[in-house]
Amino acid sequence: MKLIKNKKIGHSLKINRRVFLYTSISLALSGSVALLDSSRTVPLISTEEKLLSILNDKSSAIIIGKAILNKPNNLEETNLINLILDLFDLSYASINTISKSDLATRFCFQVQNDFDKDNIVSVLGWRLGLTETLLCVLAAKTYEG
Repeated sequence: MKLIKNKKIGHSLKINRRVFLYTSISLALSGSVALLDSSRTVPLISTEEKLLSILNDKSSAIIIGKAILNKPNNLEETNLINLILDLFDLSYASINTISKSDLATRFCFQVQNDFDKDNIVSVLGWRLGLTETLLCVLAAKTYEG
């Protein structure tokens, strides 16, 4: 057992190995809990926001999405998120773990696949792949409600 002289208090403190370890572990655990608590305050990004984060020009996407919604089609009742996740071969769980760059890569691959399979939509003079079209409609519904 060591005796440590505390100059401020003016008396000796008795510190043994058990007290030292207990104090050290307690401080380490309280720091870990603080880190966990602070991570809870970070808002999770919604699935819609994550999918729409790969769009370069959201305002153009909204305009195109509105034009598509103004045409008679079945996209109004379609669950767009499920459809897009299926096209990207993702689930609700995996969308939270994928990086934006990997998501953008999947998007480019899927758009190329849309054109290869002739899954093309013409709107406002643009020829878009089905995947682009669905993201534009999602943007219009998400941001313009």
